[in-house]
Amino acid sequence: MGMVFNESLRLYPPVIGVIRKAEREVRVGKLILPANLELCISNLALHHDPHIWGQDVNQFKPERFSDGVAEATKNSLAAFFHFGLRPRNCMGNNFAITEAKITISMILQLFSFTFSPAYVHLPFQLLTVHPHHGIQMSKTESSSEMRMYISLGMESHTSSINKDICFRVLKDLNSSTFVDLIV
Repeated sequence: MGMVFNESLRLYPPVIGVIRKAEREVRVGKLILPANLELCISNLALHHDPHIWGQDVNQFKPERFSDGVAEATKNSLAAFFHFGLRPRNCMGNNFAITEAKITISMILQLFSFTFSPAYVHLPFQLLTVHPHHGIQMSKTESSSEMRMYISLGMESHTSSINKDICFRVLKDLNSSTFVDLIV
């Protein structure tokens, strides 16, 4: 699941760029950056660079990360910064990823999803990357035995925050057989 998250965050980063200010004159390769220069760094451009990721850069291929981020980026670790980089890395990164994995795992144990035939893949970039027209999907429920097993497991193995999130999502999913997820 980690590879799927990394590939999703590579293709659709939560934020499409960052701004940094050079506090003093600094040399970067052959360039000399003067003090007080503001740099706009587009992680969206880096995450879609065919020199780093290959000619299939726009394809969803989680196996890119099968040997880790260093191997996927050809040892250019600055080429993948979905939650920031080093000292300014988002401190909520691990929590957000872990919570998303738990929530999605619980939902996928209860339902299976397929894209609606009307779905058109159209990422939209403003401050974040999100689907322009939402994601239209249909869902199918798992068997009642599976639901009983999951609800018992959920009671004993998850925090109240995760249960609350899952129950809210599941309540929304149970309200119709056709789901329109607007991210």
